[in-house]
Amino acid sequence: MYLKINFASKKDLPYKKYFVNFDGNTFLVSMDISDQTIDFIYAYPSNEVGDDLNKFLIGQVSRISKYLINVFDFTEVQNMTTTLFIKQEDVWVEHKLELNSEITYIDYYRNLQNEDRLNNFANYLSGKFEIPESLVILKNTKKISDIRTKYIMIVVALEIGIKEFYTQLHPELNSLFEKIPSPPVTELLGTIFKEINNKEFPKELRTKIGPIIKKRNKLVHSINKSSSNTPSISDTFDAFNIVLRSLNFLNSYAFPTFFDSNYNKTLSLTDAGKNTKKINSQGFIDQDLVGYSFGLTNQYKIK
Repeated sequence: MYLKINFASKKDLPYKKYFVNFDGNTFLVSMDISDQTIDFIYAYPSNEVGDDLNKFLIGQVSRISKYLINVFDFTEVQNMTTTLFIKQEDVWVEHKLELNSEITYIDYYRNLQNEDRLNNFANYLSGKFEIPESLVILKNTKKISDIRTKYIMIVVALEIGIKEFYTQLHPELNSLFEKIPSPPVTELLGTIFKEINNKEFPKELRTKIGPIIKKRNKLVHSINKSSSNTPSISDTFDAFNIVLRSLNFLNSYAFPTFFDSNYNKTLSLTDAGKNTKKINSQGFIDQDLVGYSFGLTNQYKIK
């Protein structure tokens, strides 16, 4: 049975038109590049249309995208539309799969008529202070497409934020982080945090950080790169929000200019029919937060 995966762009691709046949050692038969599309043709070894076929197609879409982005530097593939086809009696028939939509990030649009906010902006432009590096790293993870890399860098932002907090409020502890291995994150936010700062780090955040650190360590140290070891989009979005709220709490003491109560708000999606989601944004907009946008990723569902 012949299959086709079509990637379509709204603008011309940077490649010349090209068609190539492959040698038959894989299921891949050919690749055809035109002005705005790339087609991959496969000779699938079964005529049965079912879960195995769907998993094969979904896996190929993921592997094609990953290779084009990380080896060919063709990041534009993230903006291309993917369509699946099965050849039936010499006619290509679209093979539709159910999609699952997940939020990947939220952008918060604040009221820019706030005097304190504008003064802080002017002072930053004048070089009177810098943005915490942890916040910069965390916000830049929004641009990372590879889910494993994104998850790892989210935790890196947390680790740097904790070090920024201690060195800002307790400069005498600088050597603790620069000259010798520092204590684990869970201790820096647990007993050590309470002893040094005479306050407790929020328990509802601390209990969630432990599993996030554990998962990050598994990603970094495990040689198993299978999909079962890869965090889901929702796991990564949850980790981002937990780290954002954690940095926000730390910044309320170490860098109060960058504390933002809006970070305690989040959006969610609920099912509203096949391939349809409803945004839950009740209470999200107020006098200070005038709008928002969010990143959305659609993935094929695997049963």
